[in-house]
Amino acid sequence: MIDGFPEPLSMLRREHDEERKKLEELKGAIRDLKVVQGMGFQETYQKVRDLFLLIESELLLHMRKEEEGLFPVMMEDEDELWNLSPFIIEHYELERMAREIHEIMDTLDRSEGKDEAREHIIKRLSVRTQLFGEFLSHHVEMEEKVLFPMVLETMNGAELLHTHRLMRILETWPSCL
Repeated sequence: MIDGFPEPLSMLRREHDEERKKLEELKGAIRDLKVVQGMGFQETYQKVRDLFLLIESELLLHMRKEEEGLFPVMMEDEDELWNLSPFIIEHYELERMAREIHEIMDTLDRSEGKDEAREHIIKRLSVRTQLFGEFLSHHVEMEEKVLFPMVLETMNGAELLHTHRLMRILETWPSCL
């Protein structure tokens, strides 16, 4: 139990805390990327790429646990569908933003070290990752302030336990997407 939240909300909260830490690390790596020159560029860029890919993969699993584990139980009450729709829409937006960052990184990979082009692409990457981080931070905050209390109001102890078990299973099952 974290901050008085039972499982599965404690699990989600731990994941939120980890994402916050990784987003801060990504911000620092992007800052470094904007100033590094020459031979250190590739190493710094690889750190940015690896961090982003880690954040993205953990985020996709986190959203999958919510969408396939938590939300279906809550949607048994038709009124909750409307309450959940902003979170579902934000999940789609986060996925769209991640695809856009992938496209920018692919462009950077193809820039072949042309300094002027590289500088412009790095600026785009910096802006997009900053927007992604801010959007994700807002999303996490809304989950904790709005979704978590809604879950506690909607679900009983048995439903929380069932959902937690399902979310643990989803951690190990490959995605069919």
